[in-house]
Formats: sequence, structure tokens, C-alpha cells
Amino acid sequence: MKYVSIFSGIEAATVAWQPLGWEPLAFSEIDPFPSTVLQHHYPDIPNLGDITKALLDQG
Repeated sequence: MKYVSIFSGIEAATVAWQPLGWEPLAFSEIDPFPSTVLQHHYPDIPNLGDITKALLDQG
């Protein structure tokens, strides 16, 4: 299962879902501290930032 996590925080859900084979495609987090944690643990997964702006960018 692939998913996009919004309001991700430090992404505890991904820690829980990884053993089930779920894979995050992207995160959406704006707070600096959790964003740094996400970048450290998941450097290859993009953080879309503000979800309202990310949705507007999609058209």
C-alpha cells in the first residue's frame, strides 16, 4: 500500500505501517522540528510542506 501522509508530525504512523509493507509517497508537515526529523529518517521522501498550497499547485 502506498500513501501520502498529511499533518505528518514525526510520522509515527509510518513506523507502525512499515512492517505491514506500507510505503509513504510523500509527507506534508510545516513545523520545523518534525520536518527536520522527517528529513533525517526519510531523506528520499518529499515533504510537500503546507498541504493547502500543495493542493493548489496540483491545479
